[in-house]
Amino acid sequence: GLGVVALVFVGEIALTWRKWVTLTGDAGTELYLPWRLSQGAVLYRDLYFFAGGPLSQYFEAILFKLFGASFLTFAISNLAATAAMLWMVFRSFTKSGDSRTAVMICVGIIVVFAFGCYFYEGFNYVAPYSTEALHGLVLSVFTIALLSNWISRNQLRCAILAGFCSGLVFLTKPDIFVALAACGAIAFALMFFLYRRTELALRSLGAFLLAALIPSVAFFLYFWRVEDVHDSLRSVIFAWVPLFDAAVVKCAYYQWCTGLDRPYFHLRNILFQSVLVAAVISFYAAAFRAIKTCRQDWTRIQRRAVPAFVPILLALFYADHWRLSGECFSTSFVVMLVCLWLLLAAGTLLVSLAASRCKTNIYRSPWAVVLMLVMPVFSLVSADWIDCGYSLPLLTLVSCTLIYWNRHLLQGQQRFIFPFLWSVFGLALLCKMGLFPRIWHYGFVLAMPAFVSAIYFLFWLLPRLLENKWQVSGGYFRLTVFLVFMVGFWALFQQSARNFAGQDIAVGFGGDRILASDKVEHAEIFNAAVNWIQTNVSSNATIAAVPQGPVINYLSRRVNPSPCVFWDPNIMSIFGQVKMTTAFEQSAPDYVLIVERKFGPIDRSYFGSQGYGGDLMQWIEKNYQTQILIGDEPLKNGAFGIKILKRLNAPLPANYPPLAGGHRKTG
Repeated sequence: GLGVVALVFVGEIALTWRKWVTLTGDAGTELYLPWRLSQGAVLYRDLYFFAGGPLSQYFEAILFKLFGASFLTFAISNLAATAAMLWMVFRSFTKSGDSRTAVMICVGIIVVFAFGCYFYEGFNYVAPYSTEALHGLVLSVFTIALLSNWISRNQLRCAILAGFCSGLVFLTKPDIFVALAACGAIAFALMFFLYRRTELALRSLGAFLLAALIPSVAFFLYFWRVEDVHDSLRSVIFAWVPLFDAAVVKCAYYQWCTGLDRPYFHLRNILFQSVLVAAVISFYAAAFRAIKTCRQDWTRIQRRAVPAFVPILLALFYADHWRLSGECFSTSFVVMLVCLWLLLAAGTLLVSLAASRCKTNIYRSPWAVVLMLVMPVFSLVSADWIDCGYSLPLLTLVSCTLIYWNRHLLQGQQRFIFPFLWSVFGLALLCKMGLFPRIWHYGFVLAMPAFVSAIYFLFWLLPRLLENKWQVSGGYFRLTVFLVFMVGFWALFQQSARNFAGQDIAVGFGGDRILASDKVEHAEIFNAAVNWIQTNVSSNATIAAVPQGPVINYLSRRVNPSPCVFWDPNIMSIFGQVKMTTAFEQSAPDYVLIVERKFGPIDRSYFGSQGYGGDLMQWIEKNYQTQILIGDEPLKNGAFGIKILKRLNAPLPANYPPLAGGHRKTG
């Protein structure tokens, strides 16, 4: 089983090689920050950053220091973290269920989440928009496994290691830590109230909390070397600061993220999809129960059903394929479909008659009836699987409830504790998305545990409960669930593959070589900007991209002298727009790049408008002169472009080419 998982993992790496970074997303920040930290900069003081705690950025900085700053170093470290998580998930769910369940879970993580590319915003595990999200998720998986081992084996060292991992998670993303804290609270509650091991639980709780403090104390001492006590403590807990900023929590972007902008729409989708899933489960459970308990003359049923059912199903598949191609249903197409059905029916009838005359027991089992029930599942390949997350709250909640309710029926503690704690973690993490549960966007991390819980529940737990209590054929039910998930995985894989296929333009060189899309990510414009900087800007000159574009700083290896790496409404709310503008002016770069960028799916304002970077843009216009415009004028009408400006009092390099009229434009 682990070999299958490894094969899928390596296959996805090969198919998506160097295509993980999005030039217009936040991944450029994830490369620029550790590069600057490896040179001695201090996070939060020299580099304004609010997307997470200090752990991930300094970990990547250490790797850059040891192995050299490159995109390949960054990607390989994240691939290693993902592989470690997959190994732990496979190991734990093999013990909690079986190897087939573990394989399906790991394949789902790889295809749907780790290498997903539904939108060009860095929502994958190799080059995520926030490395803190990946590291927090991986460390949480190890923490849950350690807590499970602690309960089942009564080993104090497991509690200590779990506490240390929890302390590391605290330094990544607050939402992941809160979900993990809920999971940890349930674990200690089980020890206190369910297993009545009070003395061990108290000793373990003290050791857990002390171990959890170690990472934060270590970072506090590090920051204390260069900052005072107040700023050092603030740097350690900086990831939590935005939670107490009303402007961040109530902004339109986070209202969209949590579905509060359209609550009734999302509630309707949750209700509809949950009822649909419950109805389908009930139908198949009733059908497979009838097949198992009823004594029917399967020979007569199948001789009559197969010759008609199979051709109809195949004809419908062909019609659906025709519909998806965009063609209209004409009279000639209907005639062709009828002729196809007649040919298929005749062929199926001959095969059925030949099989019935052979000395075989094939007709004495309900194979054809089961096939008729299962085959419609393949029609889901044309469904919109991108929105399958609406049913996750129901499935995760039911999974939690049934695992705990049937804890005595599960074979051994290992089959109860880990999946129960995992489901609690998944349900708590899903709450971050509010009324808008989804597997895409932030769901690539926040919805993954709930998605795994749904697979475990539908593929392993529910078939056994149905078979033990209601005489439902567990084998047929698992087959149906397996086909549904395989169809869904294939549909989502195809969608990602189509997006990855357009990324064929190389940006950067050597270890920093990135394959990007010109149509979506404007790779050619980024290439032109980086090449112009390498040719016309001295190596010790400084540049700053506004409102965002640290990937250009990183690829050109030019430092941004100001702490303002990127400008969006949230970070401007945290650090203060006036403070950021002042810091930019006091450490004015030699060159400024104005890069087209809108923040968020509902952000209708451009950077530079009143109250949104307007003062900074006016200051730039007074103190900088345009050198070259690549593409379209940025921050005007949505068309992408990069404008490079030079400070008026900055000296020109000796080999600087003359400009005609002080302005050039290349497309």
